[in-house]
Amino acid sequence: MDNKNSENKKKPEENNYNYIFIIVLVVFFAYVLLLIGLTWPVTELSISKAGTFGDSFGVITSLFTGLAFAGLFITLRYQREDLNITREEFVLTRNEMKQARIDAEEQATERTFFSMLNTYNNLVENLNARHPGMRTIQEGRRCFLVYTKIFSDKVDESARDKTLTTELILTEDSVNIEALSDAYDQVYRKYYDAYQEYLGHYFRYLYRMFKYIDEDTGKKADLYSKILRSQFTNHELALLFYNGLSVYGKKFKPYLEKYAVFDNLPVTILVNHNHAYLYKKEAWGENDGYSA
Repeated sequence: MDNKNSENKKKPEENNYNYIFIIVLVVFFAYVLLLIGLTWPVTELSISKAGTFGDSFGVITSLFTGLAFAGLFITLRYQREDLNITREEFVLTRNEMKQARIDAEEQATERTFFSMLNTYNNLVENLNARHPGMRTIQEGRRCFLVYTKIFSDKVDESARDKTLTTELILTEDSVNIEALSDAYDQVYRKYYDAYQEYLGHYFRYLYRMFKYIDEDTGKKADLYSKILRSQFTNHELALLFYNGLSVYGKKFKPYLEKYAVFDNLPVTILVNHNHAYLYKKEAWGENDGYSA
């Protein structure tokens, strides 16, 4: 479009120069005809008369000398305009190439993310679990219901053994929060050690997905994190919640908070709804269950 605008601007100027050229030719021929009319018929041939007649063309000579300089100026001007057009085309081409590269990178990022998302879903579908008190084996996302129930049983068991005080009054006091986090970390370690064979790959891969989103997707990180969050069931979120409190999830926890992973987690699923304070408020997004 810029090229067309430049061409449209040049056309009126070219027409003006054409008009000037035509006018000059008309003036030239009119002057020649005038000289011929004034000197015709030639009644005397002499060097002096011929010189006088030749001098009468001095005006024309001066005119064409001036026109030659004007032509040179016009030529230089056209060359400058052509250079400007070439420069504009170069900048436009460079910008198009830059945008094409950005688009290609975004498409590659998108393909990688959805490929990872597909792998994650396949990983979840291949999970299976059986609660000690159940006869049937649960598969896929229903496993998270089983795993959270097993963890809850571990908490109850620790409470009976007096190794965990579930009635600890939880406030936003950092010392109190740290004490409770440490207590649940001890319980979770025993739980995770027993089921690491089944859950280890799941947690590692999910952590890798959030790491990829955070480091490699740029401005679309929030969009991709929301797409990933939409895959989680409530009990899956609860399992992520307590994993993030443990030593095994200490690297994962900042991503859980940064991308508001618990935005849709009902606090009633937690062992104690006051455990919501164990994460920063950002982890809960717009979840009304968190009341600071």
